[in-house]
Amino acid sequence: WMELFSIRIQRTFQLVSTAVIGDKQDAVITREETDTYNIIRAVLGEQSEISYTSFKGYLLIWTGHEYWWVCRVSLRPYSKRICFVTENRTGYKWIQLQSIEDIRNYSNEIRTAFGIACKQRKQYQLKHKKS
Repeated sequence: WMELFSIRIQRTFQLVSTAVIGDKQDAVITREETDTYNIIRAVLGEQSEISYTSFKGYLLIWTGHEYWWVCRVSLRPYSKRICFVTENRTGYKWIQLQSIEDIRNYSNEIRTAFGIACKQRKQYQLKHKKS
């Protein structure tokens, strides 16, 4: 009986210790990530269609599909940064943040990036529209 109990505990521990944190399906969203999303949601307004995916190392804010991302926010303890895509999606612009509250200082960049993502998504949908 004791041996069986020990095996069950060991198996349970192995399952917990090998769980992948940050995987899209099993991601655990932190308070800081939730606050970040809420700040960006407030900047864009409730009518803006955005979602997020929590990856290990950063939070991806997107519209319609992950490919049409608005910004990436790195929330590492030693380095907080926000990234925006350039107009033609060939480059990126990373900006260092002191805290997540600094995101509010980049509201114009967030709105512009959201506009770029929406515009490019619509162009793609029109080009690939099924007749």
